[in-house]
Amino acid sequence: MKATELFINGIKNLLSSNFLTAGKDITEFLMLLSSDEELKSVLRAAHENCRFETEFERVFVRKNPLPKQNGKVVSLITNLLYRIDTGFVPLAELLNYIYPSLDKGDAYKSFLSDYVMPYAECFVNLLVGEPIEEVKEPNTSFFDKMNEDVKALCERFCNDLKSTSVPADKVVELTERTNGMVYSLSFKDSLLAKNAFCGLSNTLRLFGIKSEFEKELRQVLTLYGVL
Repeated sequence: MKATELFINGIKNLLSSNFLTAGKDITEFLMLLSSDEELKSVLRAAHENCRFETEFERVFVRKNPLPKQNGKVVSLITNLLYRIDTGFVPLAELLNYIYPSLDKGDAYKSFLSDYVMPYAECFVNLLVGEPIEEVKEPNTSFFDKMNEDVKALCERFCNDLKSTSVPADKVVELTERTNGMVYSLSFKDSLLAKNAFCGLSNTLRLFGIKSEFEKELRQVLTLYGVL
């Protein structure tokens, strides 16, 4: 079977999957990619000079469009599927971050339509030798963007604390912990940021405070690879 036909059959199966079968179907698709030398050759070429962390941050965290280059799209989505398959990127958390207003079933369908379908088209373009012209894209600072997102969440939480019935002494400690979370990011050290989050999370639980803030902060830090 030709590589193009093999890929098309495999991607059709993935595109027809649902959230409940996603784990199995993603695994089978990745196994298919590794089973054919021509498909592996396309992947090797696509991965050259492509940085997953940079593209992931730009597309999925900052919610920008997919790259215009075939190779970058193929590298990004293949690597993302691999990280979903290995559990490094939890699929449910990713879907909730990208499509917060949709349930997991509809969010997964949107993910397939918005990201996997264009990926399939780009992969076929590379297979048949029709790459899109390379266009240079601006590089962005990973930690600076994470700092910006976390700071916005923390500032909102501190402002909300002022209008709650939480005792004043607890408000002071939570504010200090939250400011410490933001300050830790200035060192651009993932371990420090993780420790700061754990301290803040433990304090929230100790005080018996349930808040969407902790959930949202956890999601952002997970997507940036801190947690």
